[in-house]
Amino acid sequence: MSGTPSVLARRKIVGLRALTDATASPGGTARIGHTEGAARAEPTIRRATLDDLDAVVAVADAVPHYQMGSPIYAPFTAAIMEASALRAEYAELLADPQVALWLALRAGRIVGYQLYLPEAAHDTKLLIPERCVELALGATLPGARAQGVGSVLTAHGLAWAHAAGYAVCLADWRTANPLSSRFWPRQGFDSVIYRLARRIDGHVAHTSAPARGE
Repeated sequence: MSGTPSVLARRKIVGLRALTDATASPGGTARIGHTEGAARAEPTIRRATLDDLDAVVAVADAVPHYQMGSPIYAPFTAAIMEASALRAEYAELLADPQVALWLALRAGRIVGYQLYLPEAAHDTKLLIPERCVELALGATLPGARAQGVGSVLTAHGLAWAHAAGYAVCLADWRTANPLSSRFWPRQGFDSVIYRLARRIDGHVAHTSAPARGE
């Protein structure tokens, strides 16, 4: 694939998972699928604070970098990935008591993270049920994949959400993302919406339409 296509089509799946008493214990929801010979000690999981801002910003571009590659080819602008922009965004998130950013650490270094945001039901959001939390972002760094990090993070995140009074967790993922397409259904998320988005490149607006008959 070379250059930027004038029309970008993106297929996404929206999944929901009910939060029940079974999610109250972190050990009850992890579905760890270790790669043979790659198993390591379970990471330490804790909630991020503003004191973690520098460390969080240092790994915050993990998702864009992965999704920009094959086979996803997701478009991310340089402005989105600038450290100053990421720092401002995460500073605001970490200061919000309703937001939970969970970190997985080994030897004091972040190897994975998940971001949970409150998602309120609204007349314009008919999909969103009452008492819903969104798992808005999740990443495991390349060197820690296939070692159960994501499963342990999810278990802790869902246990926290259940204890906080949420009844449902929402997540979405691109069908072209092979890691997400396998991982989230295995964590109990049921597909409820299949969405196809088509984005027209802004450069198309600056081209002249051919005259009829040409």
